[in-house]
Amino acid sequence: MRARAKVIAAVIGLALGACQSAARTPAPALLMQGDSLAMERLMSELTTEMQRTPIDLGPSDPTRSPVISVLPLPPGPLEDRSLAMPTLFHLEWD
Repeated sequence: MRARAKVIAAVIGLALGACQSAARTPAPALLMQGDSLAMERLMSELTTEMQRTPIDLGPSDPTRSPVISVLPLPPGPLEDRSLAMPTLFHLEWD
């Protein structure tokens, strides 16, 4: 009976140890091609994420930097100052 309990404990220990895996940390990614198809897909994803249609990208180049900045909407005609900041997105590969 003792041997059976030890075997069961060993199997449970192995099963619990085998189920654990380290979470993969995302790594920075770049667009491999800056062609119109890749940029259209990027703009489509940004439009979906930000839920607005006029998307203006900042000065960063997604083929050289994993950080993409989306400029805020321009101020309205009655606004003389805007405190809006660009929204930053990080391209990641997981």
